Amino acid sequence: MKAEKTAIRILVATAVLLIAAIVMLPKPATGQAVSLKQGDYVVATHKVSSGGDAIYIVDTRIGVIGLFVHDAQSRSVQLKALRPLADAFDADR
Repeated sequence: MKAEKTAIRILVATAVLLIAAIVMLPKPATGQAVSLKQGDYVVATHKVSSGGDAIYIVDTRIGVIGLFVHDAQSRSVQLKALRPLADAFDADR
């Protein structure tokens, strides 16, 4: 009987430590970026607040950034915005 109580106590302590580790450990970054073709393009992904993923594609040669979002209902990738890259770094706005 004493061995069973000891085993239960060890299991409970282990569960508490694992829960604390899950809560306390830092979360990994949600976005990733990749540079393609000698830096002409930069592709980055990010989670969208409405659920799903967004893809940012930057063409550094002509200075344009595009935002593409996956639409789960139509099961397609749709262009949401296409803007000059300077708009993303405009300090006056």
